[in-house]
Parts: sequence; structure tokens; C-alpha cells
Amino acid sequence: MSTADRQEACRRAFKRVAETRDDTERLRLVKKALALFTDGVEPPELLLDSYIQEVQAVLVDPSLSIRLIVIEFLTDICFLSKKTIRYSVASFGANLLTDDMAMLKGLIRAFVRLYPTIFRCIIDQQPDLSHEEFWTVMSQVKGIILSYTNDDDQEIQILVFKFIEVIIMCQSLRSEGAHADYLVHLNDITPDHKVLKHDQLHDEGKYCLSSILDQIALPHISYQCLIVALGSAMSIARIRNEHVKPVIDCLEMLYINLPPTLSAEQVKSTRKELKMHLLRLLKLPAGLAHQNRIEIMLTALGASNSEIQRALYEAKEQVYTKRQKQSGSRESRKRPATGTEYEAEVKKSALEADDDEPASSSDRTDADQLRCIADHHSRAELMVLWFTELYTQYLG
Repeated sequence: MSTADRQEACRRAFKRVAETRDDTERLRLVKKALALFTDGVEPPELLLDSYIQEVQAVLVDPSLSIRLIVIEFLTDICFLSKKTIRYSVASFGANLLTDDMAMLKGLIRAFVRLYPTIFRCIIDQQPDLSHEEFWTVMSQVKGIILSYTNDDDQEIQILVFKFIEVIIMCQSLRSEGAHADYLVHLNDITPDHKVLKHDQLHDEGKYCLSSILDQIALPHISYQCLIVALGSAMSIARIRNEHVKPVIDCLEMLYINLPPTLSAEQVKSTRKELKMHLLRLLKLPAGLAHQNRIEIMLTALGASNSEIQRALYEAKEQVYTKRQKQSGSRESRKRPATGTEYEAEVKKSALEADDDEPASSSDRTDADQLRCIADHHSRAELMVLWFTELYTQYLG
């Protein structure tokens, strides 16, 4: 199908959507229209340029099924063509202040998926994006989503925790030899980047970490939110080792003072989760710097000595292998020793790695701005700020 034929078919489909009253038929027509954006050889943004208003109109359709289909489409299309990101961010951001909780969940879920890609585009200074204005809009989006951290809807809270996790992963330093790596990290930002400031983003990431740790420490946090927040914090510690210490500080308080609102079964399940996460952390070289603290918690949580020693062995083996590679030794790989001399050397190596974190700048402009947006602006004020910025820069 030629571009002209696709444009005509898209025009007819959107026209029928507006004229049809049956929700089932309208949903079918919307799916058909959206499929035309990705069926051709041409990049999808060429067709999206012509029909962005129609797509945005469908995004506020009375039918929830249609709105969720459009959110999913605008999210998926960003991975096919980075040039469509500005359309998706503008369309989603304009609807973040909705009172429809199902719609809000879909939008936050979309930003959880998109944030690493958005961050990567800004780092790489992707063509066809007005970087400074686009990042300003994205910062406002972050502030709006973070304002839902204490929302009464538990599912909203859980999605916000996942969004915070993604922010911290992206806005932290890469950890050499960590359990896994992430799509993007602060090490990718050059000192002379025109838009992104390394130290400010680092401080913002730390602020986000403190917000999720504060949620874990709340005495009235629900069991479901606690498990999700705990999982996010431990994932951050395993992948971004610079955050191991504050996470362990939080866990020490948690295992002593579990929320009193938990039932006996939930307390048992939470202790089991804590034990599992701590054993995983102890298997990493970064955990050796906090070995004594982790061992005390594990023992209190019922871990056997053999479980602890197996976890320690894996961590020491990783450190040993890394040191062998760094020394350039060509000898056969030896199994790590278990003597006190070697253990002291391993701990020293882990502590040195833990101390490699660079000093942060005293300039906390972005973090302060985010904190202000999340804590002090009412949603009505955010709406005025958002729409003024959005439509003058992108949709005007």
C-alpha cells in the first residue's frame, strides 16, 4: 500500500470512528487505523505527523478499552521510531491529571516502559527533538507521577514505585561487575552535555531512592506495597551498587520493626522475602563490604550457616576472578582461598569499590525542582503549568 493509500485509509477509518456509536465496532476501527501506521515501509512518524490530532482525540474517547489500546500503541511505536517519542510524551502528559484511575494506571505503566528510552534519546541528543524543551516537559511529567506516591489507590502506588525504580536505575552510576546492567546510566552523560547535568541527576536519583525507602519505613504501609517497594529497593542495590548502604540501613530498621498492620502470615512471608533478598545481595562483591551487618540480619531471619557461607563463597569467587583478570595472570584459574588473610583482602577490595563514588555537586537545582513539584504544587497548579508548556512547545 502506497503512502497516499495509507493516508486515505487512515482518514476513512478515523472518520468512521467518529461516526460510529457501537463500542465494539469503534474498537475494531481504531485497531485498524492504528495498524496502518506500522504496515508501510515508511517510518511511522510520517503518517503520525498528519493524524496526531485524530490519535489524541481517540486518547480521550469515552471507551476505556479504546483509550488503553491507544496508550499501548503510542508506547510500542516509540520503540520502532524514536522520532515519535515527542508525540507520545505530549499525549500522555496531557492526560496524567485524569480522574480515571484505570487510565492513569495505563499512562504510568507506559512511562515505566518509556523512561529509559527517553533518557537515552536525550543523552544521545536524538535528532528531531528540541532537547532542552523536551527534557523540561519530561521533568514535569516526573513531578506529576511522583505526586501520586501516597495515593489512596494501592495499584497506583505500586506503579509509582516501579517508576521510581526506573528513574534511580537510569540516574545512577554504572556498577562494574554488578548482578546485571541496565539500558542507560549516568556514566553515558558527557561532561559537556548541553541539557543533562550529571551531578544534578545523580542527586535527583538519590532523592528518589530516599522516597522509596521512606515508604518502606512507614508503619501503615500495606503488605502488597511493602513487598513491591522492598523488591524495587533490592533490585536497585544489586544493579546499582552505590546504593547498597542506604538500602541495608533501611532493611535493618524493617526487620526489627515490621509494620504492625501485617497479619501473622504476612509477617512470615515478609521475613522470607527479606531473607531471600539478603542472600542474593550477599552473593555480590558489593555485599562483602557489609558482610557482618547482612549476616546478623540473615541469622535473625533464620538463615542457616551453610546458606550464608555458600552466598559468601560466590561473592569471593567473583572478586577473585576480577582481580585475576586485572592482574593479567595467565595461570590456571584457582579456587578462592578461605583464610582470614584472603577474606581481609576481599573485604578491602569491596570497600574500595564502595568508596569510588564521586562527590556530588552542591547544586541541586533539578532535585529541588522535582521535590517542589512533587510535594508542594497542587494538581490544579500542575495542570495549568503543564498545558501552557505543552501546547505552546509541541502542539501549538
